[in-house]
Amino acid sequence: MLITFSLFIATVVVSSFLLFFVFKERNNRLLYNAFSETLSLMARSIETELENFKSFSANLMTDPYVQDRLARMNREANPVIWYSLGEDLKNKLINYFNVPYVECIYVVDNLG
Repeated sequence: MLITFSLFIATVVVSSFLLFFVFKERNNRLLYNAFSETLSLMARSIETELENFKSFSANLMTDPYVQDRLARMNREANPVIWYSLGEDLKNKLINYFNVPYVECIYVVDNLG
């Protein structure tokens, strides 16, 4: 009777450990899959943002208004006019291109 009970307890303990490891492995796999999907979505989002930025850069380099303002800024020696043109350009970029990157542009007076 004692041997049968001991075998029963040993079977329960071994089964519990096996179930624990099976469920743990399954949960790890589920967590891994969820984490993998999240990373994949983040990577696609970053790729999309890079493509948007590449398109934004191409539009920026070919836009006549932007090119005119940059040329005028290069010609001007007066810091007040330079700052005014820079602010005008910044506002145009924020309103026209409507992208979040432009909001971090600051016009800095390097002449004074």
